[in-house]
Amino acid sequence: MGKVIHLNTKKLERVSFYPTKNGFITYTTSRKTINWEDSKYDRIRAHRQEFGRAAQTAADMQFALKDVAALFPDNTMYRRLSSQLLLALKNDTTHERGNRTVEDGDIQTLANFEFNQNAYFRRTCMAKHSVHLDRQQGLATLTIPAFDPSDRIRAPKHTTHFKMVMSLHAINFDTNDMDSTAVITQALPINTPITNDLILQVQGKPYDPRHMFVSIGIVFIEMVNEREYKVRGGYQNAMTMTAVYAKQATTKETTIVTGEKVVEEVIHTSNKKVQIEHPERLIPPVFPQNKLRKKQGVFGQQRYNRAINRQRYVETLQC
Repeated sequence: MGKVIHLNTKKLERVSFYPTKNGFITYTTSRKTINWEDSKYDRIRAHRQEFGRAAQTAADMQFALKDVAALFPDNTMYRRLSSQLLLALKNDTTHERGNRTVEDGDIQTLANFEFNQNAYFRRTCMAKHSVHLDRQQGLATLTIPAFDPSDRIRAPKHTTHFKMVMSLHAINFDTNDMDSTAVITQALPINTPITNDLILQVQGKPYDPRHMFVSIGIVFIEMVNEREYKVRGGYQNAMTMTAVYAKQATTKETTIVTGEKVVEEVIHTSNKKVQIEHPERLIPPVFPQNKLRKKQGVFGQQRYNRAINRQRYVETLQC
């Protein structure tokens, strides 16, 4: 039982009750206005912006995956996906707080994300599998070695057949450019061993620079008179993001040599490597004239002399 909170009976007209799954929650209106533009609320405003950005990204991503997600019904998918995207957004080290994005965050937090919270894929299908992605050809391959379904699959009651599902998702979270392609096998009997390897392939765009996600799932069906029926409305079907491939980022390396500065910029791309040299001469900074003041004492005189010598050296180089 939760903690009991006593209400002030003199202010019941200001209390609002809202029903939830866990009971009623109360809210008391306050006449005090809060200036959210104040500097002391900077962190709250930044959190609101990032939370809203992650929630909107989750809604767009769920809409892009609606064809595949329809096979794995779960009302909590949006909430759980928002939490994972917010966690990925917080790992963005490129932007400052409040402007962080999912695109530049750590998308590895989406690895092993379950489409159906009521049926985890690793517990439902224990058959081994491997995933390979060829970005040059845009081809994703899923290989499942031969196995015995009656031993490696935990099927619900009344299941006679099952299907394996594979999907490839290419997503750019900044531009909301999302593509999803899926393939599904034919109905396989649940009590017959599979002697050959199952190989599923999905063709995407060659040299696609976006984030790539590969998902694997299993769908249970009941076959009656050569007609397929869902088992328990599909709520026992399972699917997970088994592989996550981050976008190919462009890196930049700089090497500085003392004396005569040589800057080597090496731009790494997927196809070529370019090297550019920019020789520059190191010139010490000019000492401001307003700082060239003679100070009292021995140490002040020494600093003044060093500043004068530096100024003369700079004038000599500029001639």
